[in-house]
Amino acid sequence: MRHNCRPRSNLNRRVLIAACALIILASVLSSRISFQPVGVYGQSQPAFGGSIDLSQIGANASNPDIWNSGSYVYVVWAQNNSGLEFRMSPDGGATWYPPLSSAPLNLAQDGGYSSAPLLSANGSNVYVVWPEVVDGSAQIMEATSTNYGESFSWTIQLTYGNSSNITPVIASWGDNVYVAWSAGTYSFVSCSNDSGAPGTWTLPYNYGTQHEPEIAAWGGQYVYAVSDAGLVVSSDNCQSWQSESLHPWGSEPWIWTYGPNAYAAWESKGNSSVVYYSYSNSYGINWTQPSVLAPQFNDTWAPMVWAYNNSAWIAVHTYPGGPKSQVYMYTTSDAGENWSAPIQLSQGPQIGSDTSFPFTVTSSDGQNIFVAWSQQTNANTWQLYASYSPDAGVNWTAAPGIDVSQNPNGTQASNNNDLANAAIASYGANCYAVWQYMVGNTNQVYFASTQFSPPPTTSTSTTGNLPTSTTGTTMQSSTMVSITSRSSDSISTSQTIVSTSTTSSAKASTTLASETGSVVTSSSSSVSSSTTTTSAARPTTTNTSTPSADNKATASSDPNFLLYGMGGVTAAASMGLFAMSRRSEKKPTGSFN
Repeated sequence: MRHNCRPRSNLNRRVLIAACALIILASVLSSRISFQPVGVYGQSQPAFGGSIDLSQIGANASNPDIWNSGSYVYVVWAQNNSGLEFRMSPDGGATWYPPLSSAPLNLAQDGGYSSAPLLSANGSNVYVVWPEVVDGSAQIMEATSTNYGESFSWTIQLTYGNSSNITPVIASWGDNVYVAWSAGTYSFVSCSNDSGAPGTWTLPYNYGTQHEPEIAAWGGQYVYAVSDAGLVVSSDNCQSWQSESLHPWGSEPWIWTYGPNAYAAWESKGNSSVVYYSYSNSYGINWTQPSVLAPQFNDTWAPMVWAYNNSAWIAVHTYPGGPKSQVYMYTTSDAGENWSAPIQLSQGPQIGSDTSFPFTVTSSDGQNIFVAWSQQTNANTWQLYASYSPDAGVNWTAAPGIDVSQNPNGTQASNNNDLANAAIASYGANCYAVWQYMVGNTNQVYFASTQFSPPPTTSTSTTGNLPTSTTGTTMQSSTMVSITSRSSDSISTSQTIVSTSTTSSAKASTTLASETGSVVTSSSSSVSSSTTTTSAARPTTTNTSTPSADNKATASSDPNFLLYGMGGVTAAASMGLFAMSRRSEKKPTGSFN
């Protein structure tokens, strides 16, 4: 910027010099301030209110998950010793079915011991997956609704045998649904192209020798699956798989996709764990060499990923187990090439404080972004918190974030037991949250949604208006993109979605000043050719049942359908475009052998 600061006379020299100095200083400061991670100051700020007890049962409501298609909101949770419970709301949580005066819908047909369910929904289709004890062994179950969750058409038992099959994750795209899970020391994936109907599931493909599966899907064609053993990609809707060589690989992997862009992140564990990331801009054909996301920290864990158009967000958890523990957010707006400096979302260090790993990062439009975690407020109390960005990740709610649970007695939204017991979903600037809460000696599942408060007096910028609600009859696509014309089964390629989706506003800068004032750019510029081996379409089987010509078998009729696997209770859900996950390295105590 050029300033005309020449004085017209000696008499005014000192005054003008001082004035010019102030102008220049103000200009420099304003340019620097614009790059600092600051709190949200807009026309309105979200606040959660009106929490509702969805479970209303005697005991053992746990591990809730939530997903939405537009204003249709779906919640599922385990009632461990008597089944799996489900409720839906067609209007963002204002009313519920079954009504709160009635018992929830029980999806576990035999009332078996269930745990850690996950949801996926798009259009009128709702998919639920969970592990359930059947005849003494944990098996993977899947249920499908084709009428917005009003009823469920079928429940499929995907696995059989004596092994403990746990940690199912799920993604979907229209009538295509994808489930991965662990058993023993292996990870498997199976797919259906007919809404999960009986007889339409592919034979399990063993894609990893380790546990902790995650899965993502795009366009009814591209499928991405990760585990602690690495990453595999299918470009033909599970007919064949390509293994990617990314080193060093690690644990707790997360995978997300939007159009040609796919993002994977994982942790290295150990006393000085770091988070690595890799990305592909070619539908998984080529991947960058892994780069360290958070070089500022030498103890970083639990990456959570979300993407929209060319933007992506990764939340991480630093220094777990003590007052240094914090939740940070990183943002890219150029499809992974450059990432922002970390923005601290949680409360600063305090005695007796800790934070959980971040729960879901979620956005339906690439502009309104939410992330949730749990904050320890004293030795025995945890609160569920969330942070909100109205501008694609440039600015965020100032720490400590938004109090979601609003309960001074605390929640069970996390006690760092490695199993998620809270989750969030979003639709525009509306956020929906569920969490587990101990009332006396009983566990309950609570729900709350955002309400926007009047603007603060320090308002300096403007956020977007609340979106117009879209009913389920017109919202036939995932709410991850603003498309109302796509039916749930009419899109076969992701290019179509890209050409019809609404482009979100670009972030102002992807390289922000760090806490020390220096500029941090953790870009990965070297794209390696994929050194892969292509596996057979699916393994041969010794089933007693006979697969059809397209190599599909009916899972529920095949006693040898799956015999192996193992894992941590990671959990993933999808709205047809992506996989949203929860994680764990441990089996729920006392639930499965």
